[in-house]
Amino acid sequence: MRKHFTLIACFFISLTCINAQTFMKSVGGSANDAANCIAQTTDGGFIMAGDTYSFGLTKSDVLITKFDATGNLLWNKRCGSSDYDHVFCITATTDGGCAVSGVSGGNRNYLIVIKLDASGNLEWSKFYSASTRNGAHSIIQTPEGGFVIGGYAETYDNGSWGYVLKTDFSGNVEWSKRIFDRSYYPAVQTLVVTKDSGYAFTANETAGGAYYDIFLIKLDKTGKFKWAKSVGGISTDMPTGLIETADGGFAVTGFTFDIESTPQYQFMYILKTDKDGNLNFSKRIKGENSDNAKTIAETEDGNILISGSIPSVSGSYANFFVSEINGEGKILWTKTVSSDTASFQATKLIRTSAGDYAAAGITGKNGSNDFLLMRFDSNFSLCGAANAKRKSEDFGELADRVVTVSNANTSVFNSGFAVFEDELIYNSLCDILPVKLTAFTAITEKNNMVSLQWKTTEEINSSFIEIYRSNDGKNYSLLTKLPAKNALGGSDYNYLDNTPFTGTNYYKLKFIDKDGKYSFSDVKTANINKAFVRIFPNPVKDWLHVQLNNNTINIKLKIYSADARLVLEKTITSINADELIDVRKLAAGTYSLNIIEGNTRSNQIFIKN
Repeated sequence: MRKHFTLIACFFISLTCINAQTFMKSVGGSANDAANCIAQTTDGGFIMAGDTYSFGLTKSDVLITKFDATGNLLWNKRCGSSDYDHVFCITATTDGGCAVSGVSGGNRNYLIVIKLDASGNLEWSKFYSASTRNGAHSIIQTPEGGFVIGGYAETYDNGSWGYVLKTDFSGNVEWSKRIFDRSYYPAVQTLVVTKDSGYAFTANETAGGAYYDIFLIKLDKTGKFKWAKSVGGISTDMPTGLIETADGGFAVTGFTFDIESTPQYQFMYILKTDKDGNLNFSKRIKGENSDNAKTIAETEDGNILISGSIPSVSGSYANFFVSEINGEGKILWTKTVSSDTASFQATKLIRTSAGDYAAAGITGKNGSNDFLLMRFDSNFSLCGAANAKRKSEDFGELADRVVTVSNANTSVFNSGFAVFEDELIYNSLCDILPVKLTAFTAITEKNNMVSLQWKTTEEINSSFIEIYRSNDGKNYSLLTKLPAKNALGGSDYNYLDNTPFTGTNYYKLKFIDKDGKYSFSDVKTANINKAFVRIFPNPVKDWLHVQLNNNTINIKLKIYSADARLVLEKTITSINADELIDVRKLAAGTYSLNIIEGNTRSNQIFIKN
């Protein structure tokens, strides 16, 4: 069964639940599941789609999940053929349903479109073939109710075309276009329906050199070519996100490679044009390692948001980030959430009808990722997030390029997709605190006390901290309660447990905020190898006093003679600080008192007069 990616696993990364519409949810199964796209439905909820390896037999299937506006899971559907199936894009439809698109097949790939109604029932599904391998990266419902799909058509000898397909509401082909001359990598990546009912999209192609540039291409509503612009430099530049901005222009994000670094680090890329594709600015954003800008959105005041992932401190996981960029290409702020225990990354960011933001993404670890749904307030108030300074600089040259646009012979046939509903594991990741814990230790001191120390780097709206202790790792009791410091930049804490259990002590911290929400830290252990304080008198004549630790319970006392014979045995089942043992019947001599508590043993030598 799947690991439950809940409070402990999520302690290092969190969102502040400012209101009921700010949340963070994960759904998935026992293997890898990745949400690639998100759209807001007509009822204000959210629909996500991606790939699942948890519920298919041996190959990937399509997983579609529906949430209400507050993040409650309403339904999920799995669609699959007998081969590999992947979806990369989704559009909400005016009837309350959705359409998703991607690729199906092994050696021979087909572009697929799947249409579901508002309840997740399959209305139709179709494969599209351009007499070669092909697939889709983008789908949008058009104003008249049909669909426009962007992707690629690929030959078997590494040749490829960008590909735009227009259908009616039932998926019947109206027209299709191949974009660019036959080349290696000119797939249509992102596509939007423009305010004039035309289409704009991004693609890759060389501009006469060895490297691929970002191309922004505009078609009218009939698919007729209008213009194309390219931006790039002496490296390969890849687009990942496109929006039409409120001023009628376009904004594109993606990534580029630093050819001077070893290894070649990946930089984020942002460019802005006017409505005719004339460049306003073009920037690359350098990080300390490879960064990945996956998605783009526009703020209410016309600034640009880019989001995706940056490496964690160790480089083991991908961490969520979001940056705001003004109309001059200046980075206003960057917020990151750091975690070296799991990945949190955005694959698609949208602005909602309420003016805030929602994102689809991936969370988890390699081999066991889940769908991630996040909804932020308009200020992106990220709990545990740190503002990160980033440098930006001009990059690339603007170049006009004539793009080949030709008709493609496209056939369509019913796919025979089956639709199933699976039992997902559904977790709320927002019931965790605005606290970032960077260190927690439990150290045994020389006097058999345990020193607990921990450090935070972020505390927001915290109330107090409770320390819990257990002698079996299962049943915990409250040890003490401390007020939270809420110091800017974090705080150092320490507590001395002067009455630990004999044997293994288990400790965990409970962080509680002012709204009553709480989470637990991971568990730390400390060993205490003593079951009593002292025995007296020694030598003894009548009664031996065994002064036990106040926390000892269920202790076995065994007395052995010098020749290793067991001469007396007693079990203590209740706490008693001073235990008396009658030794009047013992012969004079030297004896060993063994004290046993669980797996812990200790002994003390005494003399009987």
